[in-house]
Amino acid sequence: MNITSDPFAVQTPEDISAADTVELFVDVFADFKRVPKPGHTFLNGPRGSGKSMMFRFMLPDCQELKQEKPLREHEYFSIYVPIKQTSLNIVDLERVQRHANLLLNEHLLVTYIATRAFNSIAQVVTSGEYDSPEVRQEARDFYKLFTRKAQESGYNKKIEPLPVEISTAAIFEEIETLCFSLKNDVDQYVRSISFSEEPIRYNDSICVYLDFLFPLLDRLRQLSFMPGGPVFLLIDDADNLSDIQTVILNTWVSYRTSARVSLKISTQLNYSTFRTSSGITIDSPHDFNEVNIATLYTSQKDHYKDRMCAIVEKRLRNAGFPVSAYDFFPDDKTQTNKIDAIYDKIKSGEIVTPDGYRATDKGYRYASSEYLKTLGGASKSRMTFLYAGFRDMVDISSGIIRHFLELASRMYSAEKANIEKVAKLKGQEPRQVLSIDPATQSKVIRNYSEEYLHEDLDKLVNDDSSDAGNAVKLRNLINSMGGMFEVILFSDASTRRIISIALTNTPEPDILEVLKLGVRYGYLQESTVGNREGTGRTRRYTLSRRLAPSFNLIAESFAGDKFITNTDLRAAMKDHKSFVTKFKTKGWLGEATTRKASGQHSLFDGEGNE
Repeated sequence: MNITSDPFAVQTPEDISAADTVELFVDVFADFKRVPKPGHTFLNGPRGSGKSMMFRFMLPDCQELKQEKPLREHEYFSIYVPIKQTSLNIVDLERVQRHANLLLNEHLLVTYIATRAFNSIAQVVTSGEYDSPEVRQEARDFYKLFTRKAQESGYNKKIEPLPVEISTAAIFEEIETLCFSLKNDVDQYVRSISFSEEPIRYNDSICVYLDFLFPLLDRLRQLSFMPGGPVFLLIDDADNLSDIQTVILNTWVSYRTSARVSLKISTQLNYSTFRTSSGITIDSPHDFNEVNIATLYTSQKDHYKDRMCAIVEKRLRNAGFPVSAYDFFPDDKTQTNKIDAIYDKIKSGEIVTPDGYRATDKGYRYASSEYLKTLGGASKSRMTFLYAGFRDMVDISSGIIRHFLELASRMYSAEKANIEKVAKLKGQEPRQVLSIDPATQSKVIRNYSEEYLHEDLDKLVNDDSSDAGNAVKLRNLINSMGGMFEVILFSDASTRRIISIALTNTPEPDILEVLKLGVRYGYLQESTVGNREGTGRTRRYTLSRRLAPSFNLIAESFAGDKFITNTDLRAAMKDHKSFVTKFKTKGWLGEATTRKASGQHSLFDGEGNE
C-alpha cells in the first residue's frame, strides 16, 4: 500500500480518460434518476457540483467500459456539447434584424452541435468491427442524406464524392468537415458586417433544428451499430449562451422530440430566460424535468455524506490505501472529548440551557456553542477551535463535491510536506500519509474559508461592471449575515445555531438580484420555509457552510432561521460593520419577540418597518 500521488487531485472532466472516469466515478444517478432517462432535463448546480462529471460518465467510451457491452446494446448515445469555451456568442449578430438574428444564431447552434456530434461518431467507429462492408455502406448512405440536407438548407459549395476506398471513421470525419464549412458561412458573414456601416445581405446556408439537426440525429439512431434508444445532447454550461440563443434552445425543448433526441442541459443557476421564440415559456414538468443538485444535497444531507464517503474511499482504494473516510480525516479527540463532557453535563442538568430542557437533542444543540464560549470571548481565542473530521469536511463543502476534493487535496499536500520536513530533520525516509492530522485539517479549512470570503468575493467585485454594484452589496450582505449569526451563536438565546435568513415579505427586484447573484456563485443556497404567520411559505437563504470558519460558526446542522425584512436586507447590503454593530446592541430580541405574528418589524426596533 503506497500512495504515490495525490488521490484527491481535481481534474477537468473533459481531460480525464474513460478508464479514469469509470474508476473514479461514484454512481449518483440514484439521486438524479431523470438524468440518464429519455426526456429533456435541466441539471442545475453551482460550479463544482458534479454536473460535468456526470456528463463525462454518460459518454459512449465510459459506458462501453462500465457496461462491458457493444455500443448497439447501450440505452442511449450521448454527445458532449460544451458551451463555455466556444465563440457562439457573437455580438455583431445583434446588428441584424431580429428575425434574421434568430435564424443566424440557430444556424450557429445547429452547426456547432452537428460538428460535435459527427466528431463523436468518428471517434467511436475507429475499431475494425465498424469497418465491415455493410457498415461502410450504411455510412455512405448517411453521407448522401447529410449532403442532401445541407443542400436543402442552402449550402451551395461543391461537395466532392467520397473515395471508393474509405473507412467508416473517415466518412464521418468528412461529414464533420462539411458541418464546419456550414458553420463557417455565418462566421464569414459576421466578419464582413463587422467592417461595414451598410446592411449586407446574407446569401448562404441556414440550418435549423427541425429540418436539419433533428432528422440527422434521428437517422443516426437507425444505424445498425448505434443504440436504439435516444440521442442525448449534453449541453454543458448553457447559461453562457446569449439571450437569443437561450430562446432558441428553449424552443427546441418545447418540441415533442425527447423520445428520439433528448436535451440534457446543465446550468450554473444563471439561465437567462425560459421563453421560446414564440414568446411562451417552457415549464417543468410539462416540457422538461429539473434537477437542482445543491438543493437536493443540502436538504438531504445524508445523501451527500454517503456519496462523499463513497467517493473518498474509492479514491483512496484506487491509490492503494483501503481505509475509511472517517479514519483518514479524523476528529480532534481532545476537542471532541471536551464537547462530549459539556454534553453530558447538559443532559444531567449540571449545565442549565436557556429553555430548561435536558433532552438529548437539546443537549447536543448547546454543547458545541458552550464549548466555544469556554475558549474566551475574543475572536482570536475562538480561532483555537478546530474544524476537523470527515463530517466537518462534508458540512463545510456545502453539497459541492469539488469543494470537498479541493480541501482534501490541499490537506494531503500539506500533511505530506509536514511529514517530509520532519523526516529530513531526523535524517530519515518520510513515511506515507496514513491520515490527515486534525490541526492540518483545521488550518487548511480556515484558509479555504478566508479565501472564499475575501479573495473570491473581491474578484467578483472587481469584475462587476453593473451600475447597481450588486457584487459590493453581496459582499456586505455575506459579512452582515456571518457577523449576525456569530453574535447569535455566542449569545444566551435558546436557538443559537442559525445560519439562514427567512424573508418576511417578497424581496424587491433590486434586492432579489443581489440574492440571485449569491445563489449563482454558491455563497447562498435558496429554499423555502413556512412563514411566521403559518399561512404559507417564504424564501429562505442559507449561508454557505464553507464560510462557517470565517465567522467562527459551527458547521453542523442548524436549528432555526432569522426572519428579516426588506429594510433589514438593505441595511445589511449597505454597510456590514454598521449592521452587525446595531444588531449586537439593538437587534437581538429573542425568538418570542423577534417577529410578531401580526407584523413585519425591522430587526432594529424603531428604525423602520415595512
